[in-house]
Amino acid sequence: VLHESWDGAVSRRRACVIGHPVAQARSPVLHRHWLKEYGIDGDYTREDVLPDQINSFLKNLRTHGYVGANITVPHKAAAYRALDHAEPVVETLKVTNTIWLKDDGLHGTNTDVSGFLANLDEVVPDWSIDAEQAVVLGAGGGARAVVYGLLSRGLKRRFTVFSSNGKTSASGFLRSTAAATRPATSIQRTHDAEGHDRDGHEE
Repeated sequence: VLHESWDGAVSRRRACVIGHPVAQARSPVLHRHWLKEYGIDGDYTREDVLPDQINSFLKNLRTHGYVGANITVPHKAAAYRALDHAEPVVETLKVTNTIWLKDDGLHGTNTDVSGFLANLDEVVPDWSIDAEQAVVLGAGGGARAVVYGLLSRGLKRRFTVFSSNGKTSASGFLRSTAAATRPATSIQRTHDAEGHDRDGHEE
């Protein structure tokens, strides 16, 4: 487990990004910049936590000196299961990427949905007017948020999901996400780029 402080001082409030591996994460650079810019007495670090240690780590987040954290691969589903209080979007997706401590326990939300839609709105204004189909590259927690966001904005005909991990039930999570937002969605699964284990499902 890695603890680091950008200025060597003991900070009043600390948050982190949790993943495995996590050394590549640029979140500390971004958050430390804005902490310094706004004169906030805090720090933001990385925590490389193994999958079999994530539940214990989150249950003892306060002991580790943190008031909250961002969650990245591969812990978004595990983090959801560790929550004491989950916002509605998290209960639907069963994944969380943002957690924080309050007196009544560990809370969680999912900012992937709003972040994805905000970026799409900025880059392709009015995209949802004529959009009918979508290709999703990936089948993890981030992909669930993307599908949820697209469904919430009216995309309703077909999704194609590409997953390089044969252990991931791409069609399963797409069906469950679609069912939570819209009753009739056509979904096709493609497990990998080489064409192995392809099938389709119509709802």
